[in-house]
Amino acid sequence: MGKKALKEGQNNEGFVVDPHDVEAPPAPGVSWIVIDLSSMSNIDPTGSDKIKALAVEYKNVNINLCVAGPSDSAFEKMQRWGMCEGENGVRVFTNVHEAVTTIKHEALTNPGQA
Repeated sequence: MGKKALKEGQNNEGFVVDPHDVEAPPAPGVSWIVIDLSSMSNIDPTGSDKIKALAVEYKNVNINLCVAGPSDSAFEKMQRWGMCEGENGVRVFTNVHEAVTTIKHEALTNPGQA
């Protein structure tokens, strides 16, 4: 008997799955995600809030999220809106190279913490 083609949004048992209700398991060995914002010239409050919310979600599965390379105006807005503050604040780096270098250094000096 041939396999039944799945419709979009169905799992292999035929039940409809809302993609917003599905959490991807953390990838083994991933402890950092760097979002490159260097090509983004501006950010609005919703974008800033979403990045901070993503950081919280990833922190709950032991993955750190940081951003790299925002424009000066985007960085100023992120600071003004509190994206970089508090326990769940997002770390911001000048560029991706700085982020990766810092993360590697922290992993070597504080094993198990980075």
